[in-house]
Amino acid sequence: PLIDHSILILKKIDKDNLKKIKIIIQSPKKKYVELSEFFKKLNIDYEINEFYNNIDMILSIANIAITRGGAGTINDLIRHKVPSLIFPLPHAIYNHQYYNAKYLSDIKAAVLIDEKNINIDRTVKILLTMINDLNYRKNMKIAFEQIDKLDTNQLMLNKIFS
Repeated sequence: PLIDHSILILKKIDKDNLKKIKIIIQSPKKKYVELSEFFKKLNIDYEINEFYNNIDMILSIANIAITRGGAGTINDLIRHKVPSLIFPLPHAIYNHQYYNAKYLSDIKAAVLIDEKNINIDRTVKILLTMINDLNYRKNMKIAFEQIDKLDTNQLMLNKIFS
């Protein structure tokens, strides 16, 4: 699962870089205690919730997202131009999360990580580059400009009621 991979990745990041991170994580309640203990042990600033009603506010201030690749998530990342590490859900129907993530990866707005064949050291290196290289993140944000911003909610309503 994504949370377990995130833990493995964070374990490999040095203390100086961990100080630069604030994690806002959406997690099942059954993981709260484990995650809280882990973040406290690493001295990471964090917030855990089962669901966030203020995702637009969170993404508007986020520098990086580590996420799945569902359509709603991809839409949010595009709208807020958030450079991302995207781990598509491996068992998503028709592998749609992979193709969603690949779209952003192909234009260099995100990095697609194949969860089935993950290389933790490579993923750590990518994340550290995203954390420390402002130009890298800036170029990822600029890459979003290639995407026509459509009002997806209105498009869905038009489709439903046409």
